[in-house]
Amino acid sequence: MRDWPYAEVVVDVPTEPGRPRTPTPDAPPPEAFTYAIPSELAADVHVGSAVRVPFGRQRLIGIVVGLAARTDLQRVRAIEAVVDPVPWLTPAGVALARYVSRYYIAPLFACIQPMLPPGVQTAAPRRFRRTDAPPPFDADPAVLALVGAFGRTRMRPEPALRKAAGPRRYAAAVAAALAAGLIVQVDDAPPTSARKPARWARALVDVAAAVDARLAAVRPSPTADALAWLRRPDIVLPSAAELKAATGADARTIAKLVAADLVVVASPAAATDAPVAADAILLQVHGARARAAEHALRRTTAHVEALAYIAAHGGAAPAAAITRETAATAATLNVLAEAGLIALVHADPTTTAAEIAVAETPPPLTDDQAAAWAAIVPLLDGDRGRDRRVGDTGSGDTGAGDTGAGDTGAGDTGAGDADAIIGSVDAAPVALVHGVTGSGKTELYLRAIARLAARGRQTIVLVPEIALTPQMVDRFSARFPGRVGLWHSEMTPAERRAAWHAARAGAVDVVVGSRSAIFSPLPNVGLIVVDEEHADAYKQDRTPRYHARDVGIARAGLEGAAVILGSATPNVTSYWKARRGVWTLIELPRRVVAADPRGAGAENAAAMGELPPVRIVDMRSELRVGNTSVFSRPLLAALQHTLLAGEQAILFLNRRGTATFVQCRDCGHVQTCPRCDAPLTQHVAGLDEARRGRVTARLVCHACGHTEAPPMLCPACASTRIRYVGLGTERLERETQAAFPGVRTLRWDADTTDGRGAHAALLARFSSGQADVLIGTQMITKGLDLPLVTLVGVVSADTALHFPDYRASERAFQLLSQVAGRAGRSAAGGQVILQTYNPDHPAITYAARHDFAGFYTREIAFRAQHGYPPWRPLWRLLWVTEQGDAAALPAATAYAQALRDAALRLGLPYTDVLGPAPAFFHRLRGRYRWQILLSSPEGYTLLAAAPPPGGWRVDVDAVDVL
Repeated sequence: MRDWPYAEVVVDVPTEPGRPRTPTPDAPPPEAFTYAIPSELAADVHVGSAVRVPFGRQRLIGIVVGLAARTDLQRVRAIEAVVDPVPWLTPAGVALARYVSRYYIAPLFACIQPMLPPGVQTAAPRRFRRTDAPPPFDADPAVLALVGAFGRTRMRPEPALRKAAGPRRYAAAVAAALAAGLIVQVDDAPPTSARKPARWARALVDVAAAVDARLAAVRPSPTADALAWLRRPDIVLPSAAELKAATGADARTIAKLVAADLVVVASPAAATDAPVAADAILLQVHGARARAAEHALRRTTAHVEALAYIAAHGGAAPAAAITRETAATAATLNVLAEAGLIALVHADPTTTAAEIAVAETPPPLTDDQAAAWAAIVPLLDGDRGRDRRVGDTGSGDTGAGDTGAGDTGAGDTGAGDADAIIGSVDAAPVALVHGVTGSGKTELYLRAIARLAARGRQTIVLVPEIALTPQMVDRFSARFPGRVGLWHSEMTPAERRAAWHAARAGAVDVVVGSRSAIFSPLPNVGLIVVDEEHADAYKQDRTPRYHARDVGIARAGLEGAAVILGSATPNVTSYWKARRGVWTLIELPRRVVAADPRGAGAENAAAMGELPPVRIVDMRSELRVGNTSVFSRPLLAALQHTLLAGEQAILFLNRRGTATFVQCRDCGHVQTCPRCDAPLTQHVAGLDEARRGRVTARLVCHACGHTEAPPMLCPACASTRIRYVGLGTERLERETQAAFPGVRTLRWDADTTDGRGAHAALLARFSSGQADVLIGTQMITKGLDLPLVTLVGVVSADTALHFPDYRASERAFQLLSQVAGRAGRSAAGGQVILQTYNPDHPAITYAARHDFAGFYTREIAFRAQHGYPPWRPLWRLLWVTEQGDAAALPAATAYAQALRDAALRLGLPYTDVLGPAPAFFHRLRGRYRWQILLSSPEGYTLLAAAPPPGGWRVDVDAVDVL
């Protein structure tokens, strides 16, 4: 007898209704089905293998999660085929899926699903190929119909043949056609057609001075040459004679620069139609505006935009993507290649930017970074590795019992190693790097990756937003060319499949991506980095409701890896663990700033700097003096100064649209979504359409996407006195353009980034100096490195305050601190102006002082007083139903009482059952939402005693209670 004649296979089917799941982390759900392993497949079936199995009348693709020597089942069906000779999951991956299933109380297959190849169909229809054999004259009509379904196509899937032959006669017709040799079953994947190589552009120079000098060589312009000389940082208050001596510029050239507001002549002869005296002093404009003007004079704006796009995509990008997403053409790229700024190469279509980018030399560490690195090295060099991984063997015997699912039995999915799994997930060494914005955390990540890559181990790097991915990939690809993989939701299915297979084959050393990248199939993970670890984007809001940071720590424990968490504003619970010694706490208290980016002589030197000063503006005082504008007087003056200096500014407002709600002035009625308990937001078409008289306003629900026209009359009282209240990014953009005619604005929110590559294109345009003011929502608050930004204006700091959520203050503090960190990241300095009606709120005052320690001390005391995390785990039980409140409330109340009774019966200490209560967003997409909050260290025990009825969703370690 073979050692492992039976396999435990998990397939994508609902859990057996008669066998309810036990919500405990140390008891697996009964979701695996036992199949016999045919002798011809025995060598290819392993833990983690993808196999095709019969399930009732279906053929499904399942994952082997265990092997067994015997079974007590009377009837066991056999595995039909192994889909891929290389297992889709490693044993450690299977163990991780089991842990996620148990900890987050989720179906096991739902936890396996993120680890599977993208686009795989788990319901696996058979495919058949038509042979050249002619059908016999006496063939059954169903066989003839089946053969006729092929037509001119040689390959057909099973559903098409079933439809042709008829469901009742299909099985017999297929059997007869196979026996007669008319068709053959095909198990291999369909062939892919060869594709010709793609043209790529690879950046060769990334210093602004070198870029401008080389463009000047191929696109000369006397006026642009004069401007280039004037904006050099070593040229201060030159005379007209000095300019002429250096560049040959005459009075006419100076007059052009004066007319364009790029130069001011400090003499009575400042008029553009008057001659300029040789001794006249010239006042220059520096920064992004001057550089953009120089490119416009040389007609190289499209060239610079293409270079910025390439940089935003990791130092290399397909030529087709560049010409599609920017103003560049094929001729533009040829000019850049002629100037030696890019190299045009041909590569396979599956090639990534990382495989084409140019390597970078690591910079020296600052004193703070060196001290942090000394603390990280012991965590990386600990004695951990393959020898202590779990899940490498079969699970032992399977249990008895008939599940009724195609005569297969449900057995033990490997509960025997539960203790090993639970013990291993807490074994990973974790370092929390608390570094202020711009303190050089990324350089520590890069050094750690290089140290482990030298030993043949890989790294997963998580970022919370897609917007951060281009810049992060740029940094990593520059250091590890050809060894970086990418993973995020904007990738095409083909790109995702290529990235998955490259990771599984170990062809990359680093995978950079968003939340789901934590499940990348890297074979030998040695490090997991979670950048901006405080971000709520790492928590998934659908089954399985996992937190990527915590799953990363669990995976590191299972695979013998280390974890580095980084943030300028760590999650309060994370910082609490680090302060208590559970994790290693590493501090980077000072910012690393680059040299002044203005002018052609900027270098890449770095020095230590201070965080930008933050000024709190009380908007109540502005109203008292009659200022009803969206801009306070200090912010208006700061914006004017920034624009005159040719620098860039960011305006942050965490609200989309033009007006946040629509209200009747007579009766007070607010226009709400018919499917949600949410006010509709007014959106107006873009400024270009408005100027052409084609303004199209609409009301949009940001919860479900419902859209309707603005009302002419109040639907409640028929009044015409309709008022549009509030402020969004659309209106803020219009107000900015009205206050500063000619200002170049970019808006970065969900309405402007719905297309593929939109984030990278916006970042490229702004970082290349094609806009003066960036207006955006929370997308612009995290991680972006924009050295030309010297002013950040928070238009309303109050949008994140006063929510009925214990983490409201923490979220507000993090948001304000992060957006403030976008200013002053170079030697040019910067400032932050924060407008608020709550100037004394702790989240605002601590953020203005960049005082995380002070905020943490206050917040942790508040949570200890009320038993909030980290002192006690918080569970959210959410019931979503289409029934009205009249039916939902009694049922929710009954379950809440059942939980209280069970807690009292079991004598569970420190346990509170809060609710039921309507969720903050009570009606969403036509369904009513009721919730119960469970604050208890014994949540699993309580839910085992009072299991949730059907329809309840369980969110373990909830981060959102709205």
